Amino acid sequence: MTRPAVLIVEPEEERRREVCRGLASEGYEVVPATSGEEGVRFAQGLGPAVIVAPVGLARFGDASILAELTRQASGMDRTLVLLGEHPDDEHELSSEVVFLVARDLDNDELIRRLRLVLIGREIGIATDAALEALVDDLAQKPLLELVRTLHRALLSGRIELEQGSIHFVRGNVIAAQAGRVYGLKAFCRLARRHEGPFRIVLELDSEPPDPSRQIREDLNALINAAIQDSLGQYPDPQSRLKLVEDIQDSDSLPTMQQQVLQAARQGAMLQEALDTFGVTDGDVVQALLELEERGAVQRLEVAAMVRIITDSASDLSIEQARAHAVAVIPAKVRFGQKIYRDRIDIKPRDFYRILEQQVAHPETQPPTAEDVLEVYRRTCQRSDVVALHVSSKTSSLFDLGCQAREVLQEELPERHIEVVDSQQIGMALGLLALFAARMGARGMAADEIAQRMRQMSPRIVTLAVLATLDYLNRGGRVGKVQAFFGDLLGIKPLLSIEEGEVVAIDKVRRRRKALDVMAQQLGQRLDASRPVIVAVSHANSPVQADHLRQIVAQSFNVLELWQSEIGPGIGTHVGPGAFAVTVFQPTDDEMALVAPLE
Repeated sequence: MTRPAVLIVEPEEERRREVCRGLASEGYEVVPATSGEEGVRFAQGLGPAVIVAPVGLARFGDASILAELTRQASGMDRTLVLLGEHPDDEHELSSEVVFLVARDLDNDELIRRLRLVLIGREIGIATDAALEALVDDLAQKPLLELVRTLHRALLSGRIELEQGSIHFVRGNVIAAQAGRVYGLKAFCRLARRHEGPFRIVLELDSEPPDPSRQIREDLNALINAAIQDSLGQYPDPQSRLKLVEDIQDSDSLPTMQQQVLQAARQGAMLQEALDTFGVTDGDVVQALLELEERGAVQRLEVAAMVRIITDSASDLSIEQARAHAVAVIPAKVRFGQKIYRDRIDIKPRDFYRILEQQVAHPETQPPTAEDVLEVYRRTCQRSDVVALHVSSKTSSLFDLGCQAREVLQEELPERHIEVVDSQQIGMALGLLALFAARMGARGMAADEIAQRMRQMSPRIVTLAVLATLDYLNRGGRVGKVQAFFGDLLGIKPLLSIEEGEVVAIDKVRRRRKALDVMAQQLGQRLDASRPVIVAVSHANSPVQADHLRQIVAQSFNVLELWQSEIGPGIGTHVGPGAFAVTVFQPTDDEMALVAPLE
């Protein structure tokens, strides 16, 4: 990894000296400058660099000094960090500039945050809005690849994930936590995740007390264990273990098989066994499969009264859908002669890479009637079904769902199938699917769930910002959005979903301003005194998504917050750089129905 030089432009002598000393002690080449003019002159001779300067530089000389540093940073392999006294100092800055309110930071804390910028430069991950953490998504940075990168960077700190955390000391993994499990088992479980936000936080570079070191494997052994653990298909953890035929000489079995056999005697859930046994999940599953092959144990699917179907326009990640047993019908994306199924044949990470490289714009294709019927048929074999589909004003999926229902009502007349036009797109549809799944798990009937969905859908608020209108225009989906904006260039459209259609509600020229406008719009549309459930989604734009999460968390009482990557089906039309927030405010009687399952 090539370390950038650091140019510190700081008129105040003591701060300049302390910051330079602190960064130099970490092995960085540091160039101090006492004025803006000196900073511009020194910057001309630098290669890749991080330039740190006060926003108020114009007060010490000419306003053109700040403009010149900004120009130099944007035209070369450089990062410009501007230090301000107040959040308002950020409003007119370019979105490429890193801004930090440094008024109340002591020198040690300022050094720590600048180190974060520098480490982020080295490993290719951006900082959050406050320079407190590096942020990205597993859809863009797979966990094992990330662990190797942090090992090379000699990081002391932790990766924070939705389901746990991994701790490092000088690049070595020393601990991990995933739900109720710890150590190697937790590390392997986290490594099986494919999507979801993560944050990297710096910590003091000191070895923890010996008892807190849960992981002692070296990096190669750790990663090999995680790869081995991820091989094969994992059974549904919510299935119940049933003893079919006891094994008389069970004491002669391997220890893991003995433990699984005992769990089956007790009728335990597989998830309970996975959480209780000290070995990795893969070892537990292997022992279970061997016992199943002998005919001693079988898994019983816990029959739900109602199962939920949705489509990939919901932007649910694989993990989110699996955790709620939601069946997702994938849309298709065509690049030239190649056709990919959303999130099955192509993941968001690869999709956005291809999208930015290809000259020809991809085409989206809805699933065929046969595709829809196959998912419906499989899902309703053992339970009633509620299918929630993307707005009928944007897709034919609702009609295909109604056709599938007609076929299956003849094949399976005992099944009740509800098909709902959600009038929503993206994570607004995703939230409805998750809520419906929770209602089904709580014993609500299909018609009751469908009625609730139709009542809740109009009260969901979704706001989205696109980096450009170009992708909507390429896909021929501009419509009313183009009518609102005309031929304006360089604007960032703020969109909403109204009665099942995407409509433009405002326009801004800077992303930072877009976030402020989104916060204002949410304040106008929601009651800040009541709790909310939030979903944030983004198209290869994790920094903006993280900033959006923080803004919503500061403005509302957030009961639950989901985040996902916008998938290929919608990403084709919005393009990279888009980000969105979806908020639902439950009534008192809805609160218990949509709450997480225990």
